[in-house]
Amino acid sequence: MQIFPYLKESISGLPGLTPMAVAISLISTDFIIFHRLGHPRTALQYLEKALELEDCLEDASFKADTHLNLSAVLS
Repeated sequence: MQIFPYLKESISGLPGLTPMAVAISLISTDFIIFHRLGHPRTALQYLEKALELEDCLEDASFKADTHLNLSAVLS
């Protein structure tokens, strides 16, 4: 992805954060914005992107939050 070089620079001083974790966090923020604006399909697309990225991570701590957000959009 094109975003990773920029993320590496911006988080280089933050211990414990990987570019992938930051990307997932940013995508989740986009989900919140579109969900609150009343665009559930767009919000769902961002959550699906987050799930795809989370599959690449060994740490599954993000997955529970993303699945919870998916259920909120689909309800």
